[in-house]
Amino acid sequence: MSVLPFRRFPFVPLALSALLVGCAPAFQPAGPVAAGEIPSLEARVAENPESVPDLVRLGQGYREMGRTADAVALLERAHALEPLRPSAVVQLGLALEAEARPDRAREVYEAYRRDGESAALQAWIDGRLPVVRRQALVLAARDAVAREQELATQPPRSGHVAVLPFTVAGGEEAFAPLGRALAEFLVTDLSVTGRLTVLERSRVQFLLDELALADSDRVDPATAARSGRLLGAENTVVGVVEASPDAVAMEAAVVDVVAVGLRGDPRTEEDALQEIFAAQKRLALGLHDALGIELTPAEEERILEFRTRSLEALLAYGRGLIAEDGGDFPAAAAHFREAAVLDPGFQDAGVRAGETEVASETPPEPPAEGLEVGTVDEVAVEAAPLPGVGDGLEGWEDLIPDPLVRDAVSEATGREGVGRTSVLDIILRRP
Repeated sequence: MSVLPFRRFPFVPLALSALLVGCAPAFQPAGPVAAGEIPSLEARVAENPESVPDLVRLGQGYREMGRTADAVALLERAHALEPLRPSAVVQLGLALEAEARPDRAREVYEAYRRDGESAALQAWIDGRLPVVRRQALVLAARDAVAREQELATQPPRSGHVAVLPFTVAGGEEAFAPLGRALAEFLVTDLSVTGRLTVLERSRVQFLLDELALADSDRVDPATAARSGRLLGAENTVVGVVEASPDAVAMEAAVVDVVAVGLRGDPRTEEDALQEIFAAQKRLALGLHDALGIELTPAEEERILEFRTRSLEALLAYGRGLIAEDGGDFPAAAAHFREAAVLDPGFQDAGVRAGETEVASETPPEPPAEGLEVGTVDEVAVEAAPLPGVGDGLEGWEDLIPDPLVRDAVSEATGREGVGRTSVLDIILRRP
């Protein structure tokens, strides 16, 4: 069948100017929720409180407006109805993050990561988990400082040890990353036996950041005991490292949190700079002794295993820890990658590079399955003269869509909206 040119139909201007669009909902692409969409969503949720797509879309809108409590209430309901619906998982997780409830957000994300089917969404969740974890540690540090008087009256947890970052003496900026790198190594070494519960280094670091202590304050026994109380630790490990291009000196001690004093004498190690790894291992053995841990030959052998022998890789790793603590995941990933390249056998650097790369490459907004397609109520189009159109028909052929061109929006949504096909049908079916 041939299609006649539009200029052959003198009723076209009248038909278009008189057209009124009905009230049926029209689909719009998934994305931010328009303010005009909220009332219709609220009406639909009121009419059907178990419509998960509407609950999720309205919850997303509330989250984007800053109404996080309202958003969480709706999204928890949607998630309870369909716990593995990608959009419900994503929007609830983001709303919980906004409401500063990272522990619950992690639960929601990890449940989908374990049981969900979308590989794209699982990859996005992998990138959100480090962000949520960091938020949880920061909030825990703030809570501990706010409850300091209460925590001071509670007994410490037996066998719990907090390793504070080493204070770096000497003033050479190039060696500043040693403070966190050596603390991280000690956390691993002190965890070997399983007879000590060594707190995560990042958790300790965020508390110190919240307390805003000067580096020199960290080695003071009273300050170390205070930090230990806030962390619930029985003992804290404090240390100082001084490095030059030729030599390195390290001193560390165990502080009894209850007695607010040292357990035994400080342990001191000195060596050539390139022997810093052997010196760190000897220090780890001495700290076990100060903590009253008698090592078996097998445990001692494990502690003495080197994770790297490259000073350059160690410094790059320390820079990565500093960037990661600051939430700069792209910079952290770059430093960890550098450490892994400098020493391909440095497995800790490779693992952290992978974790931070995922976090740095994950966009804030989720993949398409994490969003619901929006709907809006169509409105009447009032009759009005079109610009540049007089009583004749000149110019109308440019304003009327080609009937042979497919309407991608209508096809994607599975219905005919206020698009080319529906308008043409009305025109061409006019008696």
